[in-house]
Amino acid sequence: MGGENLPGNQEENIMIEVYYAEDDETIGKSVKEYLEQQNCKVAVFDRIADVKKALIGHLPTIVLLDWNMPDGQGSELCLWIRERWKTLPIVYLTIRGDSHDIVTGFQNGADDYVVKPFSLIELTARIKANIRRARTYQALPNNSIIKIKDIEDRKSVV
Repeated sequence: MGGENLPGNQEENIMIEVYYAEDDETIGKSVKEYLEQQNCKVAVFDRIADVKKALIGHLPTIVLLDWNMPDGQGSELCLWIRERWKTLPIVYLTIRGDSHDIVTGFQNGADDYVVKPFSLIELTARIKANIRRARTYQALPNNSIIKIKDIEDRKSVV
Protein backbone atom coordinates (compact mmCIF):
# COMPACT_ATOMS: atom_id res chain seq x y z
CA MET A 1 0.00 0.00 0.00
CA GLY A 2 2.82 2.34 -0.89
CA GLY A 3 2.46 5.68 -2.58
CA GLU A 4 3.87 4.74 -5.99
CA ASN A 5 2.29 6.41 -8.97
CA LEU A 6 0.70 4.33 -11.67
CA PRO A 7 2.93 3.60 -14.68
CA GLY A 8 2.22 5.90 -17.60
CA ASN A 9 0.00 8.14 -15.50
CA GLN A 10 -0.48 11.37 -17.40
CA GLU A 11 -2.98 12.80 -14.92
CA GLU A 12 -0.64 13.07 -11.92
CA ASN A 13 -1.06 16.82 -11.54
CA ILE A 14 -4.87 16.81 -11.60
CA MET A 15 -6.49 16.83 -8.17
CA ILE A 16 -9.30 14.28 -7.98
CA GLU A 17 -11.97 14.91 -5.36
CA VAL A 18 -13.45 11.72 -3.95
CA TYR A 19 -16.49 11.28 -1.72
CA TYR A 20 -16.38 7.82 -0.16
CA ALA A 21 -19.43 6.35 1.63
CA GLU A 22 -17.89 3.74 3.95
CA ASP A 23 -18.91 2.81 7.49
CA ASP A 24 -15.86 0.63 8.21
CA GLU A 25 -13.36 3.07 9.69
CA THR A 26 -10.33 0.88 8.94
CA ILE A 27 -11.19 0.46 5.26
CA GLY A 28 -12.13 4.12 4.91
CA LYS A 29 -8.84 5.23 6.45
CA SER A 30 -6.74 2.88 4.28
CA VAL A 31 -8.42 3.95 1.05
CA LYS A 32 -8.24 7.64 2.02
CA GLU A 33 -4.53 7.47 2.90
CA TYR A 34 -3.62 5.64 -0.30
CA LEU A 35 -5.68 7.86 -2.61
CA GLU A 36 -4.28 10.99 -0.99
CA GLN A 37 -0.79 9.72 -1.86
CA GLN A 38 -2.09 9.50 -5.45
CA ASN A 39 -3.02 13.21 -5.53
CA CYS A 40 -6.65 12.79 -4.52
CA LYS A 41 -8.61 14.77 -1.97
CA VAL A 42 -10.81 12.28 -0.10
CA ALA A 43 -13.76 12.82 2.22
CA VAL A 44 -15.05 9.67 3.95
CA PHE A 45 -18.64 9.58 5.19
CA ASP A 46 -20.04 6.90 7.49
CA ARG A 47 -23.69 7.81 6.85
CA ILE A 48 -25.71 8.17 3.65
CA ALA A 49 -27.38 11.31 5.01
CA ASP A 50 -23.96 12.97 5.34
CA VAL A 51 -23.02 12.05 1.76
CA LYS A 52 -26.28 13.54 0.44
CA LYS A 53 -25.73 16.75 2.39
CA ALA A 54 -22.17 17.04 1.09
CA LEU A 55 -23.25 16.36 -2.52
CA ILE A 56 -25.90 19.06 -2.37
CA GLY A 57 -23.24 21.53 -1.25
CA HIS A 58 -20.46 20.49 -3.64
CA LEU A 59 -19.94 17.87 -6.35
CA PRO A 60 -16.73 15.84 -6.20
CA THR A 61 -14.99 14.32 -9.20
CA ILE A 62 -16.19 10.80 -8.28
CA VAL A 63 -18.22 8.95 -5.62
CA LEU A 64 -17.26 5.61 -4.08
CA LEU A 65 -20.09 3.69 -2.39
CA ASP A 66 -20.30 0.85 0.06
CA TRP A 67 -23.56 -1.08 -0.26
CA ASN A 68 -24.31 -1.64 3.42
CA MET A 69 -24.46 1.53 5.48
CA PRO A 70 -25.86 2.11 8.99
CA ASP A 71 -28.63 4.42 7.78
CA GLY A 72 -29.56 2.77 4.48
CA GLN A 73 -28.37 1.02 1.37
CA GLY A 74 -25.76 2.27 -1.08
CA SER A 75 -28.13 1.19 -3.85
CA GLU A 76 -30.64 3.82 -2.68
CA LEU A 77 -27.91 6.46 -2.62
CA CYS A 78 -26.78 5.43 -6.11
CA LEU A 79 -30.33 5.92 -7.45
CA TRP A 80 -30.62 9.26 -5.63
CA ILE A 81 -27.35 10.48 -7.18
CA ARG A 82 -28.31 9.29 -10.68
CA GLU A 83 -31.63 11.15 -10.53
CA ARG A 84 -29.74 14.39 -9.94
CA TRP A 85 -26.37 14.05 -11.66
CA LYS A 86 -26.35 11.84 -14.75
CA THR A 87 -22.62 11.97 -15.44
CA LEU A 88 -21.09 11.94 -11.94
CA PRO A 89 -18.97 8.76 -11.83
CA ILE A 90 -20.07 6.23 -9.20
CA VAL A 91 -18.06 3.17 -8.17
CA TYR A 92 -19.27 0.56 -5.69
CA LEU A 93 -16.69 -0.78 -3.22
CA THR A 94 -18.51 -3.56 -1.44
CA ILE A 95 -18.26 -7.05 -0.05
CA ARG A 96 -21.41 -7.98 -1.99
CA GLY A 97 -19.97 -9.94 -4.90
CA ASP A 98 -22.99 -11.98 -5.93
CA SER A 99 -23.79 -11.54 -9.64
CA HIS A 100 -27.33 -10.39 -8.76
CA ASP A 101 -25.93 -7.59 -6.56
CA ILE A 102 -23.40 -6.58 -9.21
CA VAL A 103 -26.09 -6.40 -11.91
CA THR A 104 -28.38 -4.45 -9.56
CA GLY A 105 -25.55 -2.01 -8.86
CA PHE A 106 -25.10 -1.31 -12.55
CA GLN A 107 -28.86 -1.09 -13.12
CA ASN A 108 -29.07 1.50 -10.33
CA GLY A 109 -26.57 3.68 -12.16
CA ALA A 110 -23.10 2.62 -11.04
CA ASP A 111 -20.29 3.06 -13.54
CA ASP A 112 -18.10 0.39 -11.95
CA TYR A 113 -18.29 -2.27 -9.26
CA VAL A 114 -15.36 -3.47 -7.15
CA VAL A 115 -15.69 -6.35 -4.69
CA LYS A 116 -13.80 -6.27 -1.37
CA PRO A 117 -11.03 -7.15 -0.80
CA PHE A 118 -9.50 -5.15 -3.64
CA SER A 119 -6.15 -3.83 -4.81
CA LEU A 120 -5.62 -0.13 -4.10
CA ILE A 121 -3.55 0.36 -7.26
CA GLU A 122 -6.36 -1.26 -9.30
CA LEU A 123 -8.93 0.94 -7.56
CA THR A 124 -6.89 4.02 -8.50
CA ALA A 125 -6.75 2.90 -12.13
CA ARG A 126 -10.52 2.30 -12.15
CA ILE A 127 -11.18 5.73 -10.63
CA LYS A 128 -9.08 7.42 -13.31
CA ALA A 129 -10.68 5.37 -16.11
CA ASN A 130 -14.18 6.27 -14.92
CA ILE A 131 -13.29 9.95 -14.70
CA ARG A 132 -11.78 9.84 -18.19
CA ARG A 133 -14.99 8.28 -19.60
CA ALA A 134 -17.20 10.79 -17.78
CA ARG A 135 -15.20 13.73 -19.11
CA THR A 136 -15.36 12.33 -22.65
CA TYR A 137 -19.13 11.91 -22.35
CA GLN A 138 -19.59 15.42 -20.93
CA ALA A 139 -17.57 16.85 -23.84
CA LEU A 140 -19.98 15.46 -26.44
CA PRO A 141 -22.41 17.98 -27.97
CA ASN A 142 -25.98 17.66 -26.65
CA ASN A 143 -27.29 16.54 -30.02
CA SER A 144 -24.75 13.72 -30.46
CA ILE A 145 -26.08 10.29 -31.30
CA ILE A 146 -24.09 7.30 -30.20
CA LYS A 147 -24.83 4.10 -32.12
CA ILE A 148 -23.77 0.71 -30.87
CA LYS A 149 -24.01 -2.13 -33.37
CA ASP A 150 -24.23 -5.88 -32.83
CA ILE A 151 -24.85 -5.99 -29.09
CA GLU A 152 -26.65 -9.08 -27.89
CA ASP A 153 -28.29 -9.61 -24.53
CA ARG A 154 -26.76 -12.77 -23.10
CA LYS A 155 -28.21 -14.27 -19.95
CA SER A 156 -25.40 -16.67 -19.15
CA VAL A 157 -21.67 -16.52 -18.65
CA VAL A 158 -19.72 -17.90 -21.58
